[in-house]
Amino acid sequence: MGARLPARSGLTAVGTWALAIGPCLAWAGCISAPNLSAANGSVASPDGSVASPEGGDDVTSAGDAATGDEPAPDDPAHAACVAACPPGGTCEGGTCVLACPGIATCKQGVKCPPGIPCRVACAGARSCGVVDCGAASSCHVDCDGDAACDKVIGGATSTEIVCTGKSACKDARCDGNTCTVQCNGDACKAAEVHCCATTSCTVNGVPTPCK
Repeated sequence: MGARLPARSGLTAVGTWALAIGPCLAWAGCISAPNLSAANGSVASPDGSVASPEGGDDVTSAGDAATGDEPAPDDPAHAACVAACPPGGTCEGGTCVLACPGIATCKQGVKCPPGIPCRVACAGARSCGVVDCGAASSCHVDCDGDAACDKVIGGATSTEIVCTGKSACKDARCDGNTCTVQCNGDACKAAEVHCCATTSCTVNGVPTPCK
């Protein structure tokens, strides 16, 4: 008999390995990179859920949308704001927001609706004429810019006026129950602020008698 050829064990092992993984390579889903979330490093599962990389229990469906702080449709404060806030205003919860960005945006004047919280934002040089808090339950006025507000009248139960920019508040006056006026830099002079709220008047952090 002829001599038996030595077994090529190395080649046999390689061939066996190739046969084992061949079907796997043929299946497109066998070797694939994980779908990583760019936002927080979470890994998306094939079913569309997102799992925390720390192994936490929180799992969020890929189709879920963040609800944020949107008020419920039956929120009475929000409903009251929608009913009272004038055209051009928006409601943030129960607060009517009147925004006047830019030169002469509200030069004709701004008046808050009665009975609900109100915020007026005059942003920019000469952006607002007369800002009247009216009979709002509370009123916050920002006069931000050179000569931003011609005049601010705070007659709400609670009024806060913040003035920033040269002569931002040419004439600021408060009545109502409580009033706070902040004059930043040369926005307004404390001695010229007319404050006669029944409970307290504070100008630049200092309690001020009615004048």
